[in-house]
Amino acid sequence: MKKNETGKSLVEMLAVLALIGIIGMTGVMGYQSAVSMNKANQTAELVSIASMTGKTMIKFYDNDAIWKAIGKKKDDYKCVSSLSVNSNGVVTIEFSTTDDCPKVKNSVINQWGNNWNETENTYTPPKDDAI
Repeated sequence: MKKNETGKSLVEMLAVLALIGIIGMTGVMGYQSAVSMNKANQTAELVSIASMTGKTMIKFYDNDAIWKAIGKKKDDYKCVSSLSVNSNGVVTIEFSTTDDCPKVKNSVINQWGNNWNETENTYTPPKDDAI
């Protein structure tokens, strides 16, 4: 008489491991996409605040003064290498090229649409943003 054998076969274990691997990779890719989108949203918000602040102030002297005036830390926006605002609220922004910054730049520019001038690296806020 044979005893009933219980347990899992090697094929079943490999199938489970493959499924766990697929689910894990999907999760990692989703997380990376969410982080990139969050950076893009932060950058878009940063430039919106900078443009509105630029409309209320006459002149900024340098890049650091702008970061202080809008209440943000430059280190928090690693994809933005420089930022300047004129008195009309037009923002000139230079993006870094490291890591996922090109992806962040493309996402932000897609949000801005026709308000972004690629040749001059400027964002002109819509008239509705006037203070």
